[in-house]
Amino acid sequence: MDALATSRAFFDLCDYGKGWSECKRYCHPDATFETEAEILANVDTMEIYCDWMVDAIAMFDENVEVEVKAEAHDQTRNIVLIYAVIRGNVIIGPEPMFAKTDYVYVIQLDEEKIRHVTKVWELKLP
Repeated sequence: MDALATSRAFFDLCDYGKGWSECKRYCHPDATFETEAEILANVDTMEIYCDWMVDAIAMFDENVEVEVKAEAHDQTRNIVLIYAVIRGNVIIGPEPMFAKTDYVYVIQLDEEKIRHVTKVWELKLP
């Protein structure tokens, strides 16, 4: 599997809340994670992040949509970029709230597996 296919397979599992148990086949066991988003300030491993995404997706109703807008592979640096948008109704109060956010994953691969992911994202709630 090439870097882009590996990264996209990981993305599809992670961003639909399948958790580390499903995502780990595409990652090194000690793969790391970082972001500047305050909500994830203490998350520094892919294992923790993938399991956090299970809970994050559970906050949406069944109509949540994750749309990949672009993807690219820098072969020289072996980095994949995936730009996506997630949208749907968030169920965190008495009334569902529509939420939409853009984000980019910067995925660094090593020997055909993910070594590190940086999520470029700023969470904005309505």
